[in-house]
Amino acid sequence: MNSIFDKEFDAMVVYAFMWRVLHLAVHRYGAPPTGEMLTVMITMLLDEVGYHPTVSEVAELADLPKSTVSRYVSAEMDAGFLLEDIDPHDRRRRRLRCTPAAIAERHQHFGEVIAMQESLGELFGPEGADHDAAAVMAQLQRFTEQERAAERGSELTAATSAGPHPLVGKTYALIWRLLDLSVHSYGSMPAGELLVIFTLVIADFVHYQPTISEVARIVGLPKSTVSRYCSTHITTGFLEEVIDPADRRRRLLRVNPARAEEREQYRQHVRSIWRKCDRLVSELPPPAATSKADLMREMRAIAGDRPPPSASRA
Repeated sequence: MNSIFDKEFDAMVVYAFMWRVLHLAVHRYGAPPTGEMLTVMITMLLDEVGYHPTVSEVAELADLPKSTVSRYVSAEMDAGFLLEDIDPHDRRRRRLRCTPAAIAERHQHFGEVIAMQESLGELFGPEGADHDAAAVMAQLQRFTEQERAAERGSELTAATSAGPHPLVGKTYALIWRLLDLSVHSYGSMPAGELLVIFTLVIADFVHYQPTISEVARIVGLPKSTVSRYCSTHITTGFLEEVIDPADRRRRLLRVNPARAEEREQYRQHVRSIWRKCDRLVSELPPPAATSKADLMREMRAIAGDRPPPSASRA
């Protein structure tokens, strides 16, 4: 099966991929902070290679205050997705582990993102290709409708029961780095807020300017919530509201053209992260083949490749 890693799709396909990840988080877990999602992804990525980190190690890799990460971890423990136990080799060390419920959720989610990767590639095509705005926005709308459809748990379980998919490591590394980029460029925000921003960036890419009502329908959130999120980013200057020249009663949203350079820099970082996924995974050796110090050194080197904060945070 084709995936978004198979060929040189436009980098915007990665935005759409992240849009889907955020959509799952918003509609299944109630819009957790993106910093919490980053914490979970680091723990999951390490869990995939058999390493169980401490809260301090996760905080170091996320470059977030330990108190903040501890709060996020507590929320995940209350939800039944993380647990803490004592390292049998060092009883002073308390390790974080994914629970069986978290692993089952992970497999279900991964079954979904594997299934949708080919359609995303076909939707955006190779870099430099023309894009059909109506088709792109309709596809996002279909994702929302699918999320509201009947539960497909048995189908997804069957799709992932044969064992780990070879794209697991690449995909987790990609999600981790994209969350890290978002958190350190724009701050930790509700996943629903970032979902709205990604929706508007994708719309801007295909030269479409939606109304707040259209965005709310696409992301499946209340109009009042979307309006509040948009107001925040209108205030920072990232978004702006313009009058529709064809119908002056309609107010359209668009990404501020004055922030084009910032958006292009962000997109270049996204493209770089995407293309490095094979290397990111290959440079992360399993603990059985390396020491804890070597493993954390590899992770720190990967995490340290961050752009400066956006103008709205500077």
